[in-house]
Amino acid sequence: MVEQLTQHEKGLLKVLAKHIGPISYNLLEDFIINTPSVYRPVVGHCFETWFENLMTSLGIKTEPVGGDDVVDMKLGGKTLQLKTPYKNGTIEGERVAVCLHKTHGLEKRPHNLYKPNSFADFLIAKHPNGSVIICPRDNIPLNKDYPRRQWPNYLADPAYFDWNCEWINRWDLLGITKKVDLTKLKKKENVLFKKLGEITMLSDNDIVKTIMKPENFRVLEQNLKGSIREFYFFEAAKTAGIKLSEPKKEAATRTRIKVDFMLENGKKIQVKGRTKSLCEGHKVGVEVKGSHGRIPQRLYQRKDFDFLVVVLDPSAIPDSFKSKNLKRGEYNFYVIPVKDIPSHERSREWGKDYLKDIFYFMLEDYPINDFSLIKN
Repeated sequence: MVEQLTQHEKGLLKVLAKHIGPISYNLLEDFIINTPSVYRPVVGHCFETWFENLMTSLGIKTEPVGGDDVVDMKLGGKTLQLKTPYKNGTIEGERVAVCLHKTHGLEKRPHNLYKPNSFADFLIAKHPNGSVIICPRDNIPLNKDYPRRQWPNYLADPAYFDWNCEWINRWDLLGITKKVDLTKLKKKENVLFKKLGEITMLSDNDIVKTIMKPENFRVLEQNLKGSIREFYFFEAAKTAGIKLSEPKKEAATRTRIKVDFMLENGKKIQVKGRTKSLCEGHKVGVEVKGSHGRIPQRLYQRKDFDFLVVVLDPSAIPDSFKSKNLKRGEYNFYVIPVKDIPSHERSREWGKDYLKDIFYFMLEDYPINDFSLIKN
């Protein structure tokens, strides 16, 4: 299949492969589609690329913002926030649901909700029927528009739009007077990402470019690579005859947030990757903290898990490191007992035994790709 791609597309795939390792594209596509924490941001950013391509086809210049800003894009002096529909809240023929909460920072409500005056000028939402909802900020529903919702003066989360609402394809509100043909961007069938191509209406090239954009670093580094590390360790454990499971839905909230896998004996595992800027030579630095909230809420307590598993990406281990168990050019892992991780120096002040937020170890300190600790 790869032979059917252009040299430019092949070059992009080589760059992507350096990040995610030797995984087949059929498997990668199914992994993305079946992993909600990866699928949602990938499809969301692909919608931004699709919208940008649409504007380019009309000769209209857009300015991407990206990152953690409330604004995704600027167009003719107007700020835009782009969203895809919330599947569980959408009812075909009746309403389109759009989640309007911040995906970074403090997760607790109302801190992760938007105040109307801090939102972009327009909400641009993908309609399931292929249309685009273009709604001015002042017309976005508030929580108070729905019964029994808290924080009434924040933008509704989720917000509901009638299936045939007045904001569908309102290009005039963006100052666009040209006829907009939404079928114009449909591509021939993709070679690699066939299903994602149908979902996003993007080519293989555009899908890979979207994932690799520097401003979309969270999709690649946290969502995609982070989930692939967990997937790799899960599959490696299964091959070794070790059964791992995710925390049950009825488990305590802290367990569901702070634990990736459970062993049959009840022991808990947290999976992390290295932080490249903290690594040098054979020294590996790992950030032992969550991605949301403030200190100390972001930190792990010693009782949260029993083993830290550090999965290293294919390019993470220098040539100077030798081990008979090393899989060169593939993912490798270390199992580290939580007792080896130092306590945070402010634990006494905070009243609980929190783990140090950065943990360093040498590649030689622990056996690589070894399950003996968790087997015992």
